[in-house]
Amino acid sequence: KLNFGGIFNYKINVWTLIVNLKFTSSYKLNQIQLRLMIVITGSESFVGRELIKQLIKEKKEVIGIDLVNEKSQNYEYIKMDICSNSIIDIIPNNAEAIIHLAALSTDPLCKGKAYNCFNTNVMGTLNLMNTAMKKNVKQFIFASSEWVYSGFIYNEEKNEETIIDISKISSEYALSKIVSETNLRQQYALGFCDITILRFGIIYGQ
Repeated sequence: KLNFGGIFNYKINVWTLIVNLKFTSSYKLNQIQLRLMIVITGSESFVGRELIKQLIKEKKEVIGIDLVNEKSQNYEYIKMDICSNSIIDIIPNNAEAIIHLAALSTDPLCKGKAYNCFNTNVMGTLNLMNTAMKKNVKQFIFASSEWVYSGFIYNEEKNEETIIDISKISSEYALSKIVSETNLRQQYALGFCDITILRFGIIYGQ
């Protein structure tokens, strides 16, 4: 199934929701059962570190992928670029989920750097999708962004049913996220695994 969690207002307990395998949207609660091996890209990011901490508490088996030299806690960590062709060698067959957090994850990191932005955020995601298909991964959970929305008027509310006009997106970062969302939707229609897309807002906490 294709789950769409439009999550807009976050405190640090976002990972409590993820660990409990419940994703809150404006209209519904999507429950996803994760078992066996969970692969997390961007494992040393702000969200990734806390998510792994909570998953370890829940005795989940985790493989983390990132670009830093040293991991922050005790889990199976592999330093690798998500664009690498070798990533297929480290994703287990029949993994229960890939939670894809890795990205150039802010607008300033992408502004004026469209090639680098799309290479990481779009091509890196496609590389993971291709690997997920070959390794028969059961679920793909993608961290998108509320930046895909534009043109808010006063207190207007937007959610996963809102129509997005891609021609009005001026941010390279936002465009890279909506392109990856579209790629996931297309592949799901062609038989790809279950997908959840989360449009994160600003996440904060300690």
